[in-house]
Amino acid sequence: MHDGGMAMTIRKKLKRGWTRVATGARRRRAGSKAVAFLRKQSKIKSWKCPHGWAWKGHCAHTVACAYGRSYSGWDAYEGWTKTLDKHRRDGRKMTDPPRGALCFWEGGSQGYGHVAVSNGRKMIWTNDAPVSGKVGKVPLGYPRSQWGLHYKGWVWPDEVAGW
Repeated sequence: MHDGGMAMTIRKKLKRGWTRVATGARRRRAGSKAVAFLRKQSKIKSWKCPHGWAWKGHCAHTVACAYGRSYSGWDAYEGWTKTLDKHRRDGRKMTDPPRGALCFWEGGSQGYGHVAVSNGRKMIWTNDAPVSGKVGKVPLGYPRSQWGLHYKGWVWPDEVAGW
């Protein structure tokens, strides 16, 4: 009876779209800290990061701050293209990135693309959404539907090139 109950719980979670990606304790802790940082920035309605940079237009810096770094060293789309293929998860196959993963989009008027931190359950923490210049939580499809960007996929922060 107990095993059947466990299987039922797993099926319910999968029906809701939860991720099936195995995540180690270190990545779970780091991802939770990053999400907590961005949640705090959203609650205090800050316009600038702790280093004094404006959030507006600085998505790579936003995710760097979330992970305790002062600078990413790359623009959003560069972070995706410079990361080895073996570390990139294709957005067409894995559409529900796990909590703490960096989600990447290509496009935009200057070609920089966009990067955000996954909250899990198809939500992301990002800058400039839903309010320009501030940090907020929006659905994973927001950059496509609102900004016309193409979702590429996700990468674990400890695997992204340049960090």
